Amino acid sequence: MNNYKFVWDKRLIEAMLQQLIIALFIGFLIHIVIRVAFNVPADWTWMAYMIGAAIWTCIICFTSVANLWFICPEANRIVVLANPLKARRVITGDDLTSLQDTRNMRAIIGPTFAGISIFESVVCIIDTSRSMPLGETPVVAYTKNGVKVTVGFQAFLTAIPSEEAAVNLARHNIAYIKARFMNAFRSYIVATIVTMTDRELLTAIYDHPENETRKVTGTDLLKHGFSNLFGGPNQITEIELQHGVFTGSPAIGDVIIDADYQQAKQAVPSARKTAQAIKLLVATGMDPDVAANMVAASNKQALPAQVKKYAGLAGVRHFVAGDVSR
Repeated sequence: MNNYKFVWDKRLIEAMLQQLIIALFIGFLIHIVIRVAFNVPADWTWMAYMIGAAIWTCIICFTSVANLWFICPEANRIVVLANPLKARRVITGDDLTSLQDTRNMRAIIGPTFAGISIFESVVCIIDTSRSMPLGETPVVAYTKNGVKVTVGFQAFLTAIPSEEAAVNLARHNIAYIKARFMNAFRSYIVATIVTMTDRELLTAIYDHPENETRKVTGTDLLKHGFSNLFGGPNQITEIELQHGVFTGSPAIGDVIIDADYQQAKQAVPSARKTAQAIKLLVATGMDPDVAANMVAASNKQALPAQVKKYAGLAGVRHFVAGDVSR
C-alpha cells in the first residue's frame, strides 16, 4: 500500500465510520453473550468491544467483504463505478427505457485506496497501458484524374487517464469508438487524395505547412495533415475527450499508385515512337491498319494494353490520330 494514495473524500470517511459502527455492534453482541452466559462484571465490557473490533478487522483484511466498502485499483488502471439506484428513466411513447446518468458515474484512477458506496457497482476497468490498433486494412482512394491509390496507415487509440474521459469511454461501445475514428481517418485520406492528380502526389509543388520556403509533394502534405488530424501528440481535442481516447501521432505508411497505370505511363514514350512510325507509313498512302501491323511486326510486340486503357486509345486509328499525348 506504500504506493497507493488515499482519497479522503466523503465516501471514504463514511466507509470507515461504517466499519467502526459494525465493530462496535459485534462488540455489543459479544458483551451481551458474555454477561448472560458467564455473568462477567460490567467492568470487562471494554474487552468485549476490543474482541469485536479484532474479529471485524480480521474479516475485513482476510475476506472479500471489504470490497463492499473499499476499492484499490492498481497503477495504470481506472475503475468506473455507477450507482444503479440513481439511473435516470426516460419515457418515450409506451416504452420505458433505463439510461445511465453520467453524473452518477465516477472514475477512480489507480494506484488509489478509495471508499465506495455499497450500492455502487463496477461498470468497467480501463487499462491505460494498452492501446487499440487501427489501420489493419489499407484505404483505397482515387485521384482527381481517376487513378487508383492504395494508402496504408497506422493509428493507436489509448485511454485518456482522467475521470471525465474514463466515464465517457465507459459509456461507449469499443467497436463504435474504433469505427468512429477509423471513418474519420479514412474520410480524410479519400477527401485529400481526390483533390490531387497522381503527378501532384509525387511532385514537390506544395508549400510546407510549417515552412513556406520549402516545397513538398502531395504525399508529404497528406502525411503531415494526417498526423495532425486530431491535434497531434501534444493536444487532446474535444472529440477525443468525448470518446475517452487519445490518438497520439497517427501515421501514413505506403502510398501505392495503381500498377497498371504506372506501366501505362512507362509505355507511352515507346507508343509515341510507334505512332510516329505509323504516321510516316500512312503518309506514303499505306492503309493505317496495314501500317500498324507492319510496325508491330518490326517491334515484335503488340500495342501495350495498358496504353489503350489509360490513354483512351480505341483502336489503331485513334493511335494514329495522336491520342497518345494523354
